[in-house]
Amino acid sequence: MRALIVGAGPTGTALSFLLARRGIEVVLLEREDGLDRVFRGEALMPSGVDAITQMGLSEAFDRLPQRRVECMEFFVEGARIIRADWPEVTGRNAACLVSQPALLEMLVESARQHHTFELRLGTTVRDRRVTVDGIELDLQSRSGSETVTGDVVVGADGRGSLIRARANLPVERLPFPFDVAWFSVPIPPSQRDDPRFQAFSRGDRGVALYPSWDDRLRVGLTVPHHDVSLLSGASKQRLLVEFTRVVGEPYASFFWDHADEITDPVLLKILFGRCRQWSAPRTLLLGDAAHPMSPVRAQGINLALRDAIVAANHLVPALHSDAPDAFDRAARQIQQAREPEIIASQRYQVLAAQPPPPARWAVFRTTVLPILHRLGMVKRVFLKAEVPMRHGTVPMRLSV
Repeated sequence: MRALIVGAGPTGTALSFLLARRGIEVVLLEREDGLDRVFRGEALMPSGVDAITQMGLSEAFDRLPQRRVECMEFFVEGARIIRADWPEVTGRNAACLVSQPALLEMLVESARQHHTFELRLGTTVRDRRVTVDGIELDLQSRSGSETVTGDVVVGADGRGSLIRARANLPVERLPFPFDVAWFSVPIPPSQRDDPRFQAFSRGDRGVALYPSWDDRLRVGLTVPHHDVSLLSGASKQRLLVEFTRVVGEPYASFFWDHADEITDPVLLKILFGRCRQWSAPRTLLLGDAAHPMSPVRAQGINLALRDAIVAANHLVPALHSDAPDAFDRAARQIQQAREPEIIASQRYQVLAAQPPPPARWAVFRTTVLPILHRLGMVKRVFLKAEVPMRHGTVPMRLSV
C-alpha cells in the first residue's frame, strides 16, 4: 500500500516516520521549499515529549535547540494571582520550547532511514480524485505539473487544508473572541535568570510571553477582530502602547528601550473548530486539518504528535491488510479515539480565552479574585484545568 501524506508539519512528518519504519510506502508532500517555516507552535508539553519518547527518538530530541521552562505566572489587572512551579505538580518535562524546523528535520531524517519514505518539497497539491484503484493527486512544482497516485491520502495540511476542501469535509467553526499578534524581542535578564511562561490580562486585552530556544522572548498580544488596524505600519507604536499597558513594568521600559529590535508582528487569524467527519473514501484528516486549534495553552503541536501515534496504531495494520475497506474503517476508529481529547482541549481553550461572566467583571477581578488567591482557591481551580492540558486527557500508547 502507498500512502500519500500532504503537509510536512508535526503530524505529517511524525506519521510518515511511523508508517515508513513499518514497511509502508510513504510519499510526503510539502508545498514549501524547506522545513524552516513561518513561526509555528514550539511549546512541547509533557504529552508532546512523551509522544517523542514513545517514537524512540528521545536521544535525537535532546540534541535539538531547546529551552526548558518550569514555571507559569498569571497576572490579572497588574496583580499576580498564580505562580505554578510545574515540577512540583506535573513531574519532569514541565514544558520544552523547541525549534520546530529542527524537530521536523529530526522526524524527516528518522523517516529517511527507511527506503519506503520519499519527501517532495516545493510541491503543491492542486486537486484530489478518488479512482477505482486508489487516489490521484494533481501536483504543481518548479518542474511542472504531474499526477501522483497512491492507495490512500492523509491530509495533514493545516487549518487551510486543500485535502479537506476537496473531500468536502467542512470545519464546524467555534466562536473565538480574538486573533493574536506575535512578535519577539531579545530575552530580558529577568527571563534569562528565571524563565517563565507568563500571561497577563487587563480589561479586554491579554498578553502571553515566554523565553524561547533562540534567546528571544516570544510575545502574543490578543487583537479583537475589529481591531486589525493595530498592526498597520502607522500604528506599530500603538502596538507597543497596548502591550505595555497590559504588562506594566519591568517589561514596559525594556520593550521601549529595545523597540528597534522587536520583530514585525505577524497576525495569526484564528480558525477554531473541528470537522464533524474526519474521513472520506481513501482519505483521512489529522491535526489542524481535522480540528484547528487556537494558540491558547499551546495545544496544537502536542495534539498533532498524539494524532500521529493513534493514527499509526490503526493505519499500520489497515495498510498491511487485504480487506478493501480496512483503511476507511481505521480512519473512523482514529476519529473515535482522538475526538474526546480534542473536544476537552478545545473546551479548556475557550474557558481560558473567555472565562465565565463573573471572572470578566471588573469588581470581581480587582476585589474578589485577590481574596480567592490568598485562600489558594485560584491556583487549585487553575491546576485542575491546566494539568490535563499538559499531560493529555486520554491515555495514549504507541502499539505498532
